[in-house]
Amino acid sequence: MKYRMNDQGVEALNKLSERLLNQVEAIKQSISVLEEEFSSNRNGLGVHAGDIQGVIDAMNQEVQQASSPVNDLAEKVSALAKKYQRFIDTKRFTSGGN
Repeated sequence: MKYRMNDQGVEALNKLSERLLNQVEAIKQSISVLEEEFSSNRNGLGVHAGDIQGVIDAMNQEVQQASSPVNDLAEKVSALAKKYQRFIDTKRFTSGGN
């Protein structure tokens, strides 16, 4: 997808950055809910409790590892939006707002 160097392009880039960050947070929240449910029901899971805890721990580790590059990407997209905005603002200023 291409983003134009105009106000709509800046807005689209900012929204993309925000969506990336929101998705990471949503995944973390989902795992947190899963952990709470597991903790509430751990005693009734018998011999499977250890296996389930292992899966939850692995999910947490994977999310931690994956969230860093996603956060970096969101930061780069946001920086690009700011760069575009500075260009647009400079162009408006030098062209007298036309």
